[in-house]
Amino acid sequence: MEKATRPQFWIAARTIAKGELSLRSYFEENAIECFVPTRRVLLKRKGEMVEQEVPIIHNLLFFKADFSLAHSLFNQNSRRLFRIRGENGMLTIPDRQMEPFVRFVNEHYGKVQILDTNYVIGDLMMIKKGPFAGWIGKVIQIDNKNFFTVSLEGLLVAAVRFPKSNLMKVDEAQMDKNILPKEYHF
Repeated sequence: MEKATRPQFWIAARTIAKGELSLRSYFEENAIECFVPTRRVLLKRKGEMVEQEVPIIHNLLFFKADFSLAHSLFNQNSRRLFRIRGENGMLTIPDRQMEPFVRFVNEHYGKVQILDTNYVIGDLMMIKKGPFAGWIGKVIQIDNKNFFTVSLEGLLVAAVRFPKSNLMKVDEAQMDKNILPKEYHF
């Protein structure tokens, strides 16, 4: 008889200072899907310019696991991996939020800003064309510049600049009733 597979969830976790990349390596060695939002920066070391990958959000990573595996990972790495409390004891992120967030950060490598989740957010918008066509987010304004945001509820907001001409206003009622045009469903 085949063993039933347990549902896996994206789990947000805190790390020790500068521990994000070493934990990502640990997860990769153990074939556990993991995401650390990073960017490349030029640093001067011993008189030479060196390109290095650095986290966009310090002390934060996401990994995909079932609850049993997640508990054992937290227990095995108790000195460098810490739970972020959520409804189920751990803060879980649904795939429908995590997948766009990962792609959003990766596609705009180095251009993404992470914003405080308490920021006042404006209208619900949809991107009309391009590689992100159909993505729904909110528009905010920083220093008179418009940013399109993708949110991981209760944790963070990622923002990137988009021209207003590429955005279309979406009514909250359309979202609730799921009556958006078919081409805009992910």
